[in-house]
Amino acid sequence: MSLVLKPQREGSGNNVYKSNIPQFLETLSPQDRQARIAMELIVPPAGVGEDLVRAGGVNGGAGALPEKTVRSETISELGIFGWALFSKEKEIEEQGNVGWLMRTKGVESNEGGVAAGFSVLGSFVLVDG
Repeated sequence: MSLVLKPQREGSGNNVYKSNIPQFLETLSPQDRQARIAMELIVPPAGVGEDLVRAGGVNGGAGALPEKTVRSETISELGIFGWALFSKEKEIEEQGNVGWLMRTKGVESNEGGVAAGFSVLGSFVLVDG
């Protein structure tokens, strides 16, 4: 089973992974089950890595590597943010996109929050895989 069960809210934590999902679901009421979403885990191509820069200063001058650089095989998640304006009848009146955020983390981590320290802000690396 290559799934993750997530609460339907933004932020890291409270995710349940793979073989732990069936046992966890047994502990939830039907209403609490509806507050979660199952997503297929992304499996990145092997050998795709980046230098992750954690909070900290830069040693040396221009061109020096940051002190807290970690080389890791990585996986990234693209979050696209939008907005919607609804009428009293709950019809969409207007909607639009307002930005995006790329989170990148080591493949060994199950969590993904930037603020919680599990991932870093990332950028795109396109690979043919």
